[in-house]
Amino acid sequence: MESIFALVKALGNNNVGGVVKLLKDAGLFEGSGKKEDYFRSLFKGLESIESEQFTAAMRQFGDKYGNTMEQMTDKLMMKAPPVLRQFNSDRDIPVVHQSTCSTETETELSNEHFH
Repeated sequence: MESIFALVKALGNNNVGGVVKLLKDAGLFEGSGKKEDYFRSLFKGLESIESEQFTAAMRQFGDKYGNTMEQMTDKLMMKAPPVLRQFNSDRDIPVVHQSTCSTETETELSNEHFH
């Protein structure tokens, strides 16, 4: 991807259109006009960028503006349809149901998740 800085800047500014344009230019976006599909492709495209340069730029941006990659993608996620927000959080965070698990199990799960 030629313009890592532009992508990071668009992410940091919560500029969905800018992020999508850069992903399209790099051939990493196949979303249709349907909002849910559009955002699914957006996040899939971002996840597919496995570049040390991208990671370093995100870190540099985060240090400068106090935003982590997670905070930036969370801001974008707030613009996504509710059904997709649920999809993304289920994928990233282990969900523990209070009715079936004790607090001890919940703590063990969250500790495993962060190590």
